[in-house]
Amino acid sequence: MIKIKGIKLYTVLEVAEALDRSPQTIRNYIKDGKIRAHRIGTVDIITQEEIERFNSSTSINLTLQK
Repeated sequence: MIKIKGIKLYTVLEVAEALDRSPQTIRNYIKDGKIRAHRIGTVDIITQEEIERFNSSTSINLTLQK
């Protein structure tokens, strides 16, 4: 997790580990529009806000480090 100006940012790998899913599944969620991500170079970055939005719209209970 990286924090920039108070915004928590996570990589696909960090979100995959927290959701107990594969990184490819998270990439598929991004591709399908289920999770919004920002591409920086070749890395997809997902905000804490987006994870919370996704979490509230699914039955998956995701807890990331604060």
